[in-house]
Amino acid sequence: MFDEGEVLKECRKARGVTVKDLSLRTGVNRKTISNIENCGVTTTVRTYVKLLDALGYDFDVFRKDVKEWK
Repeated sequence: MFDEGEVLKECRKARGVTVKDLSLRTGVNRKTISNIENCGVTTTVRTYVKLLDALGYDFDVFRKDVKEWK
């Protein structure tokens, strides 16, 4: 199963970016990012794409693993 929070956290750490920095880059609240990564909170595809894009990742690479989005 695709765990969007775990993928986001791994991508962020691989780039050496903090939650605070990612928040500043995207305008997505730090608490929201933390909740996605650690609490299993789901987000919209639009927000997820924005977060991955800010980290330099292409969402299409992950899309094949995603079965269902809100």
